[in-house]
Amino acid sequence: MKYTKILIVAATFTFVAAMVAMLFVGGVNAQQTAPNAEDRKEIQQGREEARDLKNEDRKATRITRAKLRGQNIIERATIRIDKLEKLNIKATDLTQKMQEKEIDITLATASLQAATEKIALARASVSEAKTMLDQLENAEDPLAVAKNFKSKMTEVYKTLVDARQSMKEGIQLLKSAKTTTN
Repeated sequence: MKYTKILIVAATFTFVAAMVAMLFVGGVNAQQTAPNAEDRKEIQQGREEARDLKNEDRKATRITRAKLRGQNIIERATIRIDKLEKLNIKATDLTQKMQEKEIDITLATASLQAATEKIALARASVSEAKTMLDQLENAEDPLAVAKNFKSKMTEVYKTLVDARQSMKEGIQLLKSAKTTTN
């Protein structure tokens, strides 16, 4: 008998605890009813819109980074062009002085003229690359614009290498002409 009373009290306590728990769970469920089909569609659309906004933000961030990188590349190329142009101007001035002294430097002049043309071509290509970079944000296919920019800048650097080579040849020819006359 003694144990039956304990079992009855324990069962009653468990029953009361279960009822109280059901009341709390029922209160929470009453506030948050299960979504019907329309609510689920709205929730899904909200998630998709949030995902689209997140993807657009990522795309904008990527485009901004690409544009900054492109601007840095253009600045470095412009600096290289300016350095080559200054060197070319000095070499051209030297050729004029040597021509005044009636020294034959036709090959050197031709090499320096070729370098001048290549520098001008590189400057024009950099200008086109700047235009491409400006179009990057509004382009339908930014990846294609970025690829075109990359190929244009590759062309610029190849042209600069050719210009530098022509200039070196011209300067070597000037040095050899100068040493033969002295």
